[in-house]
Amino acid sequence: MARGLRLGSKTDVLKNLRSMLRVTRTRSSQTSLCECRFLQRILAQYRARQRETDRSKIRMYRAEATDYLTLLQGIEEQRRLWALDAGLENEISSQEMVHRSARRVGLDVPELYNETRADEERKQAAAAHYLTKKKRGNDAKADQ
Repeated sequence: MARGLRLGSKTDVLKNLRSMLRVTRTRSSQTSLCECRFLQRILAQYRARQRETDRSKIRMYRAEATDYLTLLQGIEEQRRLWALDAGLENEISSQEMVHRSARRVGLDVPELYNETRADEERKQAAAAHYLTKKKRGNDAKADQ
């Protein structure tokens, strides 16, 4: 690329490329990235267009890459939402869903008072009270 024809920074281009590759990797069923044709196609297009000098084509390529990345991210979000709608919520508890949702937006849900622990403490107190009453009753009978 000629020095005077540079449009902005190349970091935006690399950021979009990395994001596309990341989304492609998560979608791919291939174990090896070399076998993934979709990923290889993206890299081939990037390499072929890397030496372009026409400003209008450069703008068009960048807009195309941004649009394509938005499309891929939208598809991934749609798949995630379909999985939630299809019953994934039955696999995790509602409390865990609340915690995940809160973490997604940057919140931290406080720990709730554990009701089972309160029930156990109540049962232990009732058992101790019962035993002390029983012991007093047995002591009173022994005194007679």
